[in-house]
Amino acid sequence: MLPLDPDIKDALLGKDNRYRQVLDVVLDYEQGDWRNFSQSAERLDLDEKKAVSLYFEAVEWASLF
Repeated sequence: MLPLDPDIKDALLGKDNRYRQVLDVVLDYEQGDWRNFSQSAERLDLDEKKAVSLYFEAVEWASLF
């Protein structure tokens, strides 16, 4: 019932799209699944160190609310 963009809803439901690929990077990192984390980051052409930096930046931002 949340007013989410259809692509975001699809990603949360497991459908493969760009948002799901980003979510996969986050979930792999949070679960310590380093092999899949590397593969997910590579699929997005995202440097792993940059991905970790962005993750912590997002966590810090979210803690403000």
